[in-house]
Amino acid sequence: MSIDDLLADSGVGCFVGFTFVGTLAYADDYVLIAPTPSAMCQLLMICDIYVRLNMDKTELIWTGTKHNLSKILGSGRALTLGGAHVAQSDDVCVLGVQLSSDLSLDKHVNVVSVKCFFQLRQLRRIRRSLDDDSVATLVHAFVAS
Repeated sequence: MSIDDLLADSGVGCFVGFTFVGTLAYADDYVLIAPTPSAMCQLLMICDIYVRLNMDKTELIWTGTKHNLSKILGSGRALTLGGAHVAQSDDVCVLGVQLSSDLSLDKHVNVVSVKCFFQLRQLRRIRRSLDDDSVATLVHAFVAS
């Protein structure tokens, strides 16, 4: 039985109809999704039993409206898992996408823009070695990718 099945069978987490949507998984990366802090604690306890978590890579983010976040954050910003303290972050990176607590993509857009401009500036170093058509091809290839 997979960890996804164990979490789904627990009845805790997020469901759409009867479909469990409480985890996003890719390779060895997991994202747990729970409607309440207590549900998240239950999901984490199940994971703590069956999966060895790398506490150096474990991150916690609370998401929701400002009103709902004020309720959650008023009751505590961190969780304790297996004696380890998991502090709340303002934003996390999930499969290369920066998410913030209000689920806006502002930080992600900023990070991608900085990386793109850096790569475009690197073309200046080789610009003198290339003809105009080659430079145009490189810029178009970079922008299109």
